[in-house]
Amino acid sequence: MAAVFVLLTASACAVEPDEDGGGDDAAEDTAGESTGEEGTSEGTDTEVGTDTDTETSTETGETLATISGVVTDMEGAPLPSPVLQFCGPIDESGLPQSCLPIDVEADGGWIIEAQTLGLWSLKFIHVPADGRDFTGQAFQIELGEGDALSYAEPPVVVPEVAGLVDLSGASGEVDVELEGGLRLNFDPENTLTPLFTPAEAVGALVVDPSHWQLGLPPAGDVAVAWSFTPFGTKVKEGAFGLSIDDTLGLDPGTAVSVYEIEKDNGAYHLVATGTVGDTAVELTQAGEGLHELSWIYVVVD
Repeated sequence: MAAVFVLLTASACAVEPDEDGGGDDAAEDTAGESTGEEGTSEGTDTEVGTDTDTETSTETGETLATISGVVTDMEGAPLPSPVLQFCGPIDESGLPQSCLPIDVEADGGWIIEAQTLGLWSLKFIHVPADGRDFTGQAFQIELGEGDALSYAEPPVVVPEVAGLVDLSGASGEVDVELEGGLRLNFDPENTLTPLFTPAEAVGALVVDPSHWQLGLPPAGDVAVAWSFTPFGTKVKEGAFGLSIDDTLGLDPGTAVSVYEIEKDNGAYHLVATGTVGDTAVELTQAGEGLHELSWIYVVVD
């Protein structure tokens, strides 16, 4: 397996923030975009906002840490065409200095030999392929000198949804019922997918805990997690309406916090707080609310 050496020059450009403070969604990772034929992807793009001074080098520089692993589907099989990006270092404002494409072998194996330490994120993306609709993974890691991190056993799993909710004929705000009692309310025309278009369909699944990649999580026990496709769909203005019509197996009166994962940098953002009732979780929006459909984690306070 060929190693990818990561060397960032001092002039590497940062990803510019959008109005929500995250990466520029309209300049997202076209490495995850379809070319119009199902199952094909570019696979060579870095995060727009970087320049040609960002290098992927196999010639010079000292390897300070390594990260290796395998990425699979939920059955442990290789994926048709996974895309992996290594994003960082992430600065204090949450912006990754760059996102670099990493080769993934046919068996799902990959390795990174990093020459820059600090806070990074790993981002796994997959376009629809062979009639299958995938979500993704995005999580943070802290790299120290001499680290040799492995994500081989268990591997990183890219979840797959069983079906999609068609939004192509929707007009105005719609209520979308998803697995596990999750309900979203939004206007599809007020959304932006990684393909730079309004969402024409959306899907989600309750992800088995064995497939979670918590990275550097907030304090508390995770009760349930959802992952979405198209992975990283954002609301352009305001927030997605969010409700949970289920107790999640928790006792009435249990206090919970709901976090989203930001795909660009793998960071957690608090989007709601609530209390478990007799039949549902009563939620109150926190901060800017839910603005990105990648992962949602419900954490018991």
